[in-house]
Amino acid sequence: MPIELGSFSLGAVAGGAVIAVISHYLTKSRNIEDRKIKEYNEAAAKFRDAFHPEISALAPGHGSRPNPYKILSEAFARHKEAVFSFDRVLPSNRRCALAQAWQEYYSRTDKTGTYTYFEQYNTEGIHREESNKRKDFAYSRLMAIVSIANHKETFS
Repeated sequence: MPIELGSFSLGAVAGGAVIAVISHYLTKSRNIEDRKIKEYNEAAAKFRDAFHPEISALAPGHGSRPNPYKILSEAFARHKEAVFSFDRVLPSNRRCALAQAWQEYYSRTDKTGTYTYFEQYNTEGIHREESNKRKDFAYSRLMAIVSIANHKETFS
């Protein structure tokens, strides 16, 4: 027979305390996850915004579409800062994907070292068909980078 303290038994009080502790832990855990998701989504939006002007300018069907070499060269510092900032909030399993997409976008490596490689996007002095291919190529590289920054509802 349980020992009674007023109208509550010690078992009910202990059970209630255990449930309260578990509930507190789960709520705290969920709040931490919500904060991480919010932080990630804010950083992802800022990251996507850093690339938006160039993506818009190079999008297929967007009028004459400027020379990607020129606009990407001018945007490089902003893009590099966005990648650096976003990398800090990315889950580790997505950092490699970002690093690879970034590497493919901006550089090449050969026997003599690594060089900026926006020349691969240059459309100056080439015929229209090749020019459009290069613009589409630059656009697809930009899209590969920003696709890593999708909006998240959960981290699962």
